[in-house]
Amino acid sequence: MPKIDVSLLSDRVYHALREDIFSQTLCAGTRLDVHRLAAIYGTSVAPVRQALARLHDEGMVEIHPRRGTNVTQVRPQDVVEVFQIRRIIELSVADLLAGRLPPDSLDRLRQIIDLTATLADGEGFRDYPTFIQYDAEFHRIPILALDNARLLRIFDGLHAHMSIARGLYPTNDKRATATLAEHRAIFDAYSCGDLVALKGAVLTHLRNSETDLVRRLTDESGMDHPEARERGHLVGLTAKADSTTRHKKEREGG
Repeated sequence: MPKIDVSLLSDRVYHALREDIFSQTLCAGTRLDVHRLAAIYGTSVAPVRQALARLHDEGMVEIHPRRGTNVTQVRPQDVVEVFQIRRIIELSVADLLAGRLPPDSLDRLRQIIDLTATLADGEGFRDYPTFIQYDAEFHRIPILALDNARLLRIFDGLHAHMSIARGLYPTNDKRATATLAEHRAIFDAYSCGDLVALKGAVLTHLRNSETDLVRRLTDESGMDHPEARERGHLVGLTAKADSTTRHKKEREGG
Protein backbone atom coordinates (compact mmCIF):
# COMPACT_ATOMS: atom_id res chain seq x y z
CA MET A 1 0.00 0.00 0.00
CA PRO A 2 1.51 3.38 -1.00
CA LYS A 3 2.26 5.82 1.80
CA ILE A 4 0.23 9.00 2.06
CA ASP A 5 2.35 12.14 1.67
CA VAL A 6 1.51 14.01 4.88
CA SER A 7 3.30 17.13 3.61
CA LEU A 8 0.78 17.46 0.78
CA LEU A 9 -2.11 17.21 3.22
CA SER A 10 -0.41 19.71 5.48
CA ASP A 11 -0.05 22.15 2.59
CA ARG A 12 -3.76 21.81 1.77
CA VAL A 13 -4.77 22.39 5.40
CA TYR A 14 -2.37 25.34 5.65
CA HIS A 15 -3.95 27.12 2.69
CA ALA A 16 -7.48 26.31 3.91
CA LEU A 17 -6.75 27.66 7.39
CA ARG A 18 -5.09 30.76 5.97
CA GLU A 19 -8.15 31.45 3.81
CA ASP A 20 -10.49 30.91 6.76
CA ILE A 21 -8.51 33.38 8.86
CA PHE A 22 -8.53 36.05 6.16
CA SER A 23 -12.23 35.49 5.41
CA GLN A 24 -13.05 35.79 9.14
CA THR A 25 -14.48 32.26 9.36
CA LEU A 26 -11.83 31.93 12.05
CA CYS A 27 -11.82 35.20 14.00
CA ALA A 28 -9.02 36.84 15.95
CA GLY A 29 -8.55 35.14 19.31
CA THR A 30 -10.47 32.01 18.26
CA ARG A 31 -9.17 28.85 19.89
CA LEU A 32 -8.08 26.21 17.37
CA ASP A 33 -8.62 22.60 18.37
CA VAL A 34 -6.56 20.22 16.21
CA HIS A 35 -9.11 17.40 16.43
CA ARG A 36 -11.99 19.64 15.43
CA LEU A 37 -9.98 21.10 12.55
CA ALA A 38 -8.95 17.62 11.40
CA ALA A 39 -12.62 16.65 11.19
CA ILE A 40 -13.48 19.84 9.32
CA TYR A 41 -10.71 19.49 6.74
CA GLY A 42 -11.02 15.72 6.45
CA THR A 43 -7.50 14.76 7.58
CA SER A 44 -5.69 13.28 10.57
CA VAL A 45 -4.29 15.56 13.25
CA ALA A 46 -0.68 15.39 11.98
CA PRO A 47 -1.21 17.59 8.88
CA VAL A 48 -3.19 20.05 11.02
CA ARG A 49 -0.35 20.36 13.52
CA GLN A 50 2.15 20.93 10.69
CA ALA A 51 -0.09 23.58 9.13
CA LEU A 52 -0.51 25.35 12.47
CA ALA A 53 3.27 25.34 12.95
CA ARG A 54 3.68 27.12 9.58
CA LEU A 55 1.02 29.65 10.48
CA HIS A 56 2.73 30.22 13.82
CA ASP A 57 6.01 30.96 12.02
CA GLU A 58 4.13 33.60 9.99
CA GLY A 59 2.61 35.13 13.11
CA MET A 60 -0.95 34.20 12.12
CA VAL A 61 -1.61 31.89 15.07
CA GLU A 62 -0.30 31.80 18.63
CA ILE A 63 0.69 28.50 20.27
CA HIS A 64 0.63 28.44 24.07
CA PRO A 65 1.99 25.31 25.80
CA ARG A 66 -0.71 23.61 27.89
CA ARG A 67 -3.19 26.33 26.91
CA GLY A 68 -3.74 25.57 23.25
CA THR A 69 -3.59 27.45 19.96
CA ASN A 70 -5.57 30.47 18.83
CA VAL A 71 -5.77 32.86 15.90
CA THR A 72 -3.44 35.78 16.53
CA GLN A 73 -5.01 38.72 18.32
CA VAL A 74 -3.27 41.68 16.68
CA ARG A 75 -2.68 44.52 19.12
CA PRO A 76 -1.95 48.19 18.44
CA GLN A 77 1.68 47.76 19.52
CA ASP A 78 2.06 44.92 16.99
CA VAL A 79 0.94 47.30 14.24
CA VAL A 80 3.37 50.00 15.37
CA GLU A 81 6.30 47.57 15.42
CA VAL A 82 5.49 46.07 12.03
CA PHE A 83 5.19 49.48 10.39
CA GLN A 84 8.52 50.53 11.87
CA ILE A 85 10.09 47.54 10.12
CA ARG A 86 8.17 48.23 6.91
CA ARG A 87 9.45 51.80 6.80
CA ILE A 88 13.01 50.54 7.15
CA ILE A 89 12.50 47.98 4.37
CA GLU A 90 10.51 49.99 1.86
CA LEU A 91 12.56 53.18 2.16
CA SER A 92 15.79 51.17 1.88
CA VAL A 93 14.43 49.39 -1.20
CA ALA A 94 13.69 52.76 -2.78
CA ASP A 95 17.31 53.80 -2.11
CA LEU A 96 18.73 50.56 -3.51
CA LEU A 97 16.63 50.95 -6.65
CA ALA A 98 17.65 54.61 -6.90
CA GLY A 99 13.97 55.42 -7.31
CA ARG A 100 13.62 53.45 -10.55
CA LEU A 101 11.81 50.28 -11.57
CA PRO A 102 11.99 48.15 -14.73
CA PRO A 103 9.24 48.83 -17.32
CA ASP A 104 7.42 45.55 -16.59
CA SER A 105 7.32 46.36 -12.88
CA LEU A 106 5.94 49.83 -13.58
CA ASP A 107 3.30 48.34 -15.86
CA ARG A 108 2.18 45.97 -13.12
CA LEU A 109 1.99 48.79 -10.57
CA ARG A 110 -0.28 50.68 -12.96
CA GLN A 111 -2.45 47.60 -13.52
CA ILE A 112 -2.86 47.06 -9.79
CA ILE A 113 -3.93 50.67 -9.28
CA ASP A 114 -6.52 50.29 -12.05
CA LEU A 115 -7.78 46.99 -10.64
CA THR A 116 -8.00 48.45 -7.15
CA ALA A 117 -9.98 51.41 -8.48
CA THR A 118 -12.61 49.02 -9.91
CA LEU A 119 -13.13 47.60 -6.39
CA ALA A 120 -13.62 50.98 -4.73
CA ASP A 121 -17.11 51.69 -3.43
CA GLY A 122 -17.18 55.02 -1.64
CA GLU A 123 -14.55 54.76 1.08
CA GLY A 124 -14.76 50.96 1.09
CA PHE A 125 -14.04 48.11 -1.30
CA ARG A 126 -16.63 45.71 -2.70
CA ASP A 127 -14.20 42.78 -2.32
CA TYR A 128 -11.87 43.59 0.55
CA PRO A 129 -9.90 40.28 0.55
CA THR A 130 -9.09 40.88 -3.13
CA PHE A 131 -8.02 44.43 -2.34
CA ILE A 132 -5.68 43.09 0.36
CA GLN A 133 -4.10 40.79 -2.23
CA TYR A 134 -3.61 43.66 -4.68
CA ASP A 135 -2.20 45.88 -1.94
CA ALA A 136 0.28 43.19 -0.89
CA GLU A 137 1.42 42.72 -4.49
CA PHE A 138 1.78 46.48 -5.00
CA HIS A 139 4.25 46.70 -2.13
CA ARG A 140 6.05 43.47 -3.12
CA ILE A 141 6.91 44.63 -6.64
CA PRO A 142 9.86 46.88 -5.72
CA ILE A 143 11.30 44.11 -3.52
CA LEU A 144 10.87 41.62 -6.36
CA ALA A 145 12.82 44.02 -8.57
CA LEU A 146 15.75 43.69 -6.15
CA ASP A 147 15.73 39.90 -6.59
CA ASN A 148 16.32 39.40 -2.86
CA ALA A 149 14.49 36.22 -1.80
CA ARG A 150 15.33 36.54 1.90
CA LEU A 151 14.07 40.09 2.12
CA LEU A 152 10.91 39.09 0.28
CA ARG A 153 10.19 36.30 2.79
CA ILE A 154 10.63 38.72 5.69
CA PHE A 155 8.32 41.24 4.06
CA ASP A 156 5.66 38.65 3.25
CA GLY A 157 5.56 37.64 6.90
CA LEU A 158 4.96 41.26 7.92
CA HIS A 159 2.21 41.79 5.37
CA ALA A 160 0.42 38.58 6.38
CA HIS A 161 0.35 39.83 9.98
CA MET A 162 -1.18 43.14 8.89
CA SER A 163 -3.76 41.39 6.75
CA ILE A 164 -5.15 39.81 9.89
CA ALA A 165 -5.58 43.22 11.47
CA ARG A 166 -7.18 44.67 8.33
CA GLY A 167 -9.44 41.71 7.67
CA LEU A 168 -10.57 40.82 11.16
CA TYR A 169 -11.45 44.32 12.36
CA PRO A 170 -13.68 45.59 9.55
CA THR A 171 -15.21 49.04 9.29
CA ASN A 172 -17.07 50.79 6.51
CA ASP A 173 -14.21 53.27 6.18
CA LYS A 174 -11.35 51.54 4.34
CA ARG A 175 -9.56 54.72 3.19
CA ALA A 176 -10.26 53.81 -0.43
CA THR A 177 -9.82 57.34 -1.83
CA ALA A 178 -6.67 58.05 0.18
CA THR A 179 -5.13 54.66 -0.53
CA LEU A 180 -5.59 55.03 -4.29
CA ALA A 181 -4.14 58.55 -4.21
CA GLU A 182 -1.15 57.41 -2.15
CA HIS A 183 -0.49 54.45 -4.45
CA ARG A 184 -0.66 56.75 -7.48
CA ALA A 185 1.86 59.09 -5.83
CA ILE A 186 4.26 56.16 -5.34
CA PHE A 187 3.75 55.05 -8.93
CA ASP A 188 4.28 58.56 -10.30
CA ALA A 189 7.53 58.94 -8.36
CA TYR A 190 8.84 55.59 -9.62
CA SER A 191 7.80 56.56 -13.16
CA CYS A 192 9.83 59.78 -12.95
CA GLY A 193 12.73 58.22 -11.08
CA ASP A 194 12.34 60.90 -8.42
CA LEU A 195 13.87 59.34 -5.31
CA VAL A 196 13.04 62.24 -2.98
CA ALA A 197 9.37 62.28 -4.02
CA LEU A 198 9.24 58.50 -3.86
CA LYS A 199 10.50 58.27 -0.29
CA GLY A 200 8.11 61.02 0.75
CA ALA A 201 5.18 59.21 -0.87
CA VAL A 202 6.11 55.86 0.69
CA LEU A 203 6.55 57.42 4.12
CA THR A 204 3.22 59.26 3.93
CA HIS A 205 1.39 56.12 2.83
CA LEU A 206 2.87 53.90 5.54
CA ARG A 207 2.25 56.46 8.28
CA ASN A 208 -1.35 56.98 7.22
CA SER A 209 -1.96 53.22 7.00
CA GLU A 210 -0.44 52.69 10.44
CA THR A 211 -2.55 55.44 11.99
CA ASP A 212 -5.71 53.97 10.45
CA LEU A 213 -5.04 50.42 11.67
CA VAL A 214 -4.13 51.54 15.18
CA ARG A 215 -7.31 53.63 15.31
CA ARG A 216 -9.47 50.69 14.25
CA LEU A 217 -7.83 48.32 16.71
CA THR A 218 -8.30 50.70 19.61
CA ASP A 219 -11.84 51.81 18.70
CA GLU A 220 -14.02 49.35 20.57
CA SER A 221 -17.11 50.69 18.82
CA GLY A 222 -15.73 49.40 15.52
CA MET A 223 -15.26 45.86 16.77
CA ASP A 224 -17.75 43.07 17.27
CA HIS A 225 -18.34 41.88 20.80
CA PRO A 226 -16.11 38.85 21.57
CA GLU A 227 -19.12 36.66 22.32
CA ALA A 228 -20.69 37.57 18.99
CA ARG A 229 -17.43 36.77 17.19
CA GLU A 230 -17.28 33.41 18.92
CA ARG A 231 -20.88 32.58 17.95
CA GLY A 232 -20.15 33.49 14.36
CA HIS A 233 -17.01 31.36 14.45
CA LEU A 234 -18.94 28.34 15.70
CA VAL A 235 -21.60 28.78 13.04
CA GLY A 236 -18.96 29.04 10.33
CA LEU A 237 -17.09 25.96 11.50
CA THR A 238 -20.28 23.95 11.91
CA ALA A 239 -21.42 24.87 8.41
CA LYS A 240 -18.05 23.86 6.96
CA ALA A 241 -18.02 20.60 8.92
CA ASP A 242 -21.55 19.77 7.76
CA SER A 243 -20.58 20.53 4.17
CA THR A 244 -17.47 18.34 4.40
CA THR A 245 -19.46 15.45 5.87
CA ARG A 246 -22.17 15.80 3.21
CA HIS A 247 -19.67 15.78 0.35
CA LYS A 248 -17.91 12.76 1.82
CA LYS A 249 -21.21 10.82 2.05
CA GLU A 250 -22.07 11.79 -1.53
CA ARG A 251 -18.72 10.45 -2.75
CA GLU A 252 -19.17 7.22 -0.81
CA GLY A 253 -22.72 6.86 -2.06
CA GLY A 254 -21.65 7.50 -5.65
